[in-house]
Amino acid sequence: PKLLRVLENREIRRVGDNRVRKIDVRIVCATNRKLDQEVNAGRFREDLYYRLSVVQIELPPLRRRKEDLPLLARHFLCDLHGADAMSQVARFDETMDVLKRHDWPGNVRELRNLIEVAFYAPGRPVDLSAFLGLGRFLPHLAEEAESTDVTADRPFKDAKNDLIADFERKYLEDLLQRNDGNISQSAREAGIERAYLQRLIRKYELK
Repeated sequence: PKLLRVLENREIRRVGDNRVRKIDVRIVCATNRKLDQEVNAGRFREDLYYRLSVVQIELPPLRRRKEDLPLLARHFLCDLHGADAMSQVARFDETMDVLKRHDWPGNVRELRNLIEVAFYAPGRPVDLSAFLGLGRFLPHLAEEAESTDVTADRPFKDAKNDLIADFERKYLEDLLQRNDGNISQSAREAGIERAYLQRLIRKYELK
């Protein structure tokens, strides 16, 4: 109720103060839930929803807009580590191609955390892909591209999906083998959620 009054009347009263103060603010809220559905289910107050729901911007998860990876990575690099951070990253463009292979279950926050952790590690230049367990694929990108059998005799989407599936299967097989089949340890090394790794294992029928 207090928050509702603040939103409705744009007035606050400080703790221990009898004077009401006018405020001029804009409230920005973010959620990963569908609030209209939460209202219908009784898990979110309807009156609060309609006070907050003025302008809505739906931002797709990172896995659905991987073309934004370079832009976001540059932003986080400079924001966290200064204007010269880009000069400390090894093979940035090539690394972005590798990072696009990741599904980013942790969304943009996962990318930010990756960059922050990478810069705390010793050694320069920084190899961002190494902190997702993808680093070993980086030196072989050109070799893989040359050796992969790619033809234009079928739809682009089908060919692309097959290539991605082939990569994911090989990656998972190598990951699980190096961790003796330990799911939790493999998930930590790959930088993904354990449940997501289990879904991939079931998808490719790996043991």
